[in-house]
Amino acid sequence: MEALSKKNITELVEIASRSSNLEELQYLSQNPSMNVRRAIARNRNTSKEILERLVHDPVQNVAYMASVNPNNMFKRIFDDLSTCTLCEKDEHMINCVGCIEVKKHSF
Repeated sequence: MEALSKKNITELVEIASRSSNLEELQYLSQNPSMNVRRAIARNRNTSKEILERLVHDPVQNVAYMASVNPNNMFKRIFDDLSTCTLCEKDEHMINCVGCIEVKKHSF
């Protein structure tokens, strides 16, 4: 996994979005970047074991995406989901600072 540790966030999101290598996905599922973990949560190749952990991710956006992944068997009920949590934008395109929905929402 040393090769992954040398990649930037954009490259890691790309790998997390498309990889079917469970070792890579397992390693990246512990990445501090929400976007990397969210990409794994949305990846249809992510294993049930990884999704089970991501369903309990401290970032609601990641946890929710893991809960709606078709491979997930560990459903979780979320109360009062924000627009940000429900955002369907690809992790490559997320720009929360410039998002009109964020500007309309009161946190």
